[in-house]
Amino acid sequence: MALQRPATLTDSFLSGLVARVPGSDGATWKLTEVYTGELLVELPQSTPADIEQAFATAREAQAAWAARPLKERLAVFKRAHALFLDNAHLTTDLIQAESGKNRRMAIEETCDPVMVMSHYLKRAPHLLKPVKRGGPVPLVSSSTEIRQPKGVVGIIAPWNFPFATGISDSISALMAGNAIVLKPDNKTALS
Repeated sequence: MALQRPATLTDSFLSGLVARVPGSDGATWKLTEVYTGELLVELPQSTPADIEQAFATAREAQAAWAARPLKERLAVFKRAHALFLDNAHLTTDLIQAESGKNRRMAIEETCDPVMVMSHYLKRAPHLLKPVKRGGPVPLVSSSTEIRQPKGVVGIIAPWNFPFATGISDSISALMAGNAIVLKPDNKTALS
């Protein structure tokens, strides 16, 4: 019996993922499906100019994102949490096709971002609220520590846990009002 690509990984779905990758000079990376050795997609390769543009776009978006109240940002993640759970099997299929992980390990990888989101949805209001601190003169002065977004966070995801690491590392940065630019490994760039 020959191995086949999961039915969920349609050409249309894969093309939609590839369309999100900036690559202005036409260079591509042939991403192969590990189990079959067949070409999965030709992935555009980003140039230094594409990367600079990604950071410029992220900086622009970050200002509006940071201006949103925390409650609104968390509402986005509540919806994302549900979407991740609803699409866990599709994500598992993609992880398996790209990395060659067995089903159990691929399922475990899809659980990590969901658990991280769940944790920070509960903890972010406490972690990001202003904190009163004592001042230089006890009982006379005080100060308030205010958490402010830093701007754009660059994340490099490894090939062996692309989904868990790439997404999980992004969650707290985004919840805190930052933007991200994610650079996945070429071998597992879609997951």
